[in-house]
Amino acid sequence: MKFHKPLKTLLIVLLPVVLLVIIKWWYWAYNPRVDELERQARRLSGWWAIDCGHPKIGDCREDHGPADACAMAAFKARKAFRVRYEVCGTDTNWYEAIVGTTQGSLYFLSYHTDCCGGPTSVVQQQECSKVSMAERNGEQRLTCD
Repeated sequence: MKFHKPLKTLLIVLLPVVLLVIIKWWYWAYNPRVDELERQARRLSGWWAIDCGHPKIGDCREDHGPADACAMAAFKARKAFRVRYEVCGTDTNWYEAIVGTTQGSLYFLSYHTDCCGGPTSVVQQQECSKVSMAERNGEQRLTCD
C-alpha cells in the first residue's frame, strides 16, 4: 500500500501516541496491583494530573512536606493533582488521598483495609472546598476542608 508523504508522517507520529494511551489506560484499568483508591484518584484527576507522591505517615512516618507542597502549588495553579498518604496503624493500614481537578473541584478519598481479612473495603469520597495545613494525628498535614 502506497501512502502520500504527509499521511505517512502523520501515521508515524500518531501511532506511538495512540499505543501509549492504550497501554496506560489498560495498566490503570486492569492491573491487579493497583488498588481501588488509586483508580478512583486517577479517574477524578485525569491521566495527566501531577502525581505529588505517596508518603507514609502515622506510626511509619516519612517526610511528607514535599508532597504537601506539590499539592498546594498545583491547587493554587488550578492544575489537576493527586497526593496519596499511607497511614500506618498498629494492626491495620489505611490510605487517604487528596485529589484536585482542573475545574477546581477537590476531593478527599479514604480507603481502609481490614486487618482480619474481612470483606473488601470501599473507597469513601467527599467533596471539599479548599486545602490547607492543619494538625492531624499529632502532625502538620495537608487537609481538605
